[in-house]
Amino acid sequence: MTSGDLPARLTPLPEYLLAMARRLPPGRALVVPGSTPVVAFGDPARAEVATLGINPSANEFLQDGRLLTGKQRRLATLESLSAQRLDQLTEAQVATIVADCATYFERRPYRRWFDPLDELLRAGADASYYDGSACHLDLVQWATQPMWGKIADPRARRALLDDGVPHLRAQLARENVRLVLLNGRQVIDQVVAVGLADLDEVGHLPLAGRICRLYAGTGDGVRWVAWSTNLQSSWGVSKAFKQNLGAWLAGVCTQPTEARMPVASVPTLELDRDGHLPRGLRVDGKTEFVNALRRWLAESGRRPSARSARSVVAPGCSSTSTMMRSLSTRTPSASRSRRSSAKAPLTRSARGGSSPTAAAASTRCSPARARSPYPAGTPTSSALCPERA
Repeated sequence: MTSGDLPARLTPLPEYLLAMARRLPPGRALVVPGSTPVVAFGDPARAEVATLGINPSANEFLQDGRLLTGKQRRLATLESLSAQRLDQLTEAQVATIVADCATYFERRPYRRWFDPLDELLRAGADASYYDGSACHLDLVQWATQPMWGKIADPRARRALLDDGVPHLRAQLARENVRLVLLNGRQVIDQVVAVGLADLDEVGHLPLAGRICRLYAGTGDGVRWVAWSTNLQSSWGVSKAFKQNLGAWLAGVCTQPTEARMPVASVPTLELDRDGHLPRGLRVDGKTEFVNALRRWLAESGRRPSARSARSVVAPGCSSTSTMMRSLSTRTPSASRSRRSSAKAPLTRSARGGSSPTAAAASTRCSPARARSPYPAGTPTSSALCPERA
């Protein structure tokens, strides 16, 4: 596939990708002028592993303060699309944005940033950006100036996260990714704060007189693995440290992952103009009920008015509330998810270096609770509302 070409699976483009591209950024002064949303680095429909960052670097679009053009360009820009506004893009222009993202590693990737992670991916997860088995996603899909860590106004950071996280949720619900890797304390803290993952500290590695803390968790069929040291910028990241981190990651990746229940089991699910599920929607059993609510969460994340699931009734339940209480107390997947977030067995590096052990104390990394999409007083469960897990 070359830049501008779309695979058959994206013809026509799914609604969630159109929504990701056809939007204006919040806090417009912070976003690189003329840039486009980076829906992914690589193709998450092919990749089983994704690294996750906070937001793209301005260097993906700029050099010496000017937009990259011609053969130097990495990603689509308004100029390269001959477009004036993102919210007025044609479907063909959106297709170009998506295709440029999917073929990013085949053209001119920002190797200084991605290559250290790719080295770890190859050693620990048997994956690579450069063969399509791994991709990179972001909490915020906009490249900003200044860089994230130098955005002084917390309201601006909050607005960018509120804009970007629902789109990331939609990606994880629909794409092929099964393992998400978090590189560094900053992205770990943000992921926990927005409620994407509930992580346990499962060990640590020595690092130049300090320690690198290691975390793991699972949910909704996606495994989350994290380390507190940023491989690209932290002092003391030696070859031996990377080898030990790779050995630990390889041990984690061999653990089985809870199977994902396919969203496609509810084949047609249209929200009304107020963002509600169809009144009286009937589903066949608990699995389809959970999937219906997952679809609603993903679709309504970009609709400010979407607040209620209305009446979705499964066999044997007289109401939505009854069904949700039933799932909260009896759904096996909820207890499996909590058990699987405990410490995974960790092994000593074959090279004889220090590595984490299973005796390391498990510490809960508690996320801040996100705003509930349900009306006040509606019972919910972690199995149905993963952002509150």
